[in-house]
Amino acid sequence: MKKILILIFISTLFITKSSASHYLGGEITWECLSNGAFVFHLNRYRDCTGVSGNMSNETLTISGSPLPANGVSSIIMRFNTTLFNATGQGDLSQYCSSSYGTQPSCGSGALGSMQLFPFVSDTIQLTGSPPSSGWLFSHTSPCCYPNDYQNIHTSNQLLLMSRMYGFPGKNVDTCYSSSPIFADLPSVQFCRDDTVEFSFAAISDFGDSLDYSNGRLYAAPHLNPVPLPFVSGYSINDVTSNTSFHPNNIPYTLNQASGDVL
Repeated sequence: MKKILILIFISTLFITKSSASHYLGGEITWECLSNGAFVFHLNRYRDCTGVSGNMSNETLTISGSPLPANGVSSIIMRFNTTLFNATGQGDLSQYCSSSYGTQPSCGSGALGSMQLFPFVSDTIQLTGSPPSSGWLFSHTSPCCYPNDYQNIHTSNQLLLMSRMYGFPGKNVDTCYSSSPIFADLPSVQFCRDDTVEFSFAAISDFGDSLDYSNGRLYAAPHLNPVPLPFVSGYSINDVTSNTSFHPNNIPYTLNQASGDVL
């Protein structure tokens, strides 16, 4: 059984407004098929107050030395129309109680609404074994982070990264370990007067032990990523408005064993 660290990027909780096509975050995962091949998934989350997102093919870049023995250095990702339609055109708006009034939606450009843009690869074979530092799978989005986060300074394109490690003496000619996946799609919109409970829990179908930790946002280039600096008053372990901002604030706490936010 392996122990895997899940990094949580929480800056998307503090969007105020935007006026361009901005991406809030995303993830790169992979799954093992019964024939030993891989399928990769790329999810990107768009701020619905901006212009429409891009549904054209995207690319994952593979970095590491050595690269896969069969010469694969990039993976084409196609827009996943099936998943997009199954999630209501990717609309991840929060459902609010009737006391809120008009229900928020991505189509109306409601503040805080978010839209899923899912991509999936064709079946692909990788051969060889990742180096000790792993194979880095990365994607730089066509546009950027919103420029009005309250807890972090952003002015760069969205950079997504995921790393695949191997077992000593074992190659990946036959895929033997899918990556963990989040149990639920994210929600960043919370409705006035509604009680909210949420979790960043992930699932591993190989029984891996999962730990959760706050993660940094990074800007390109992927081989030398630049960490985005926090606004004064926030830090990697203090990512929400605490009592220093208002005495009634309840600081954010992440349960590292379960992924629950307390």
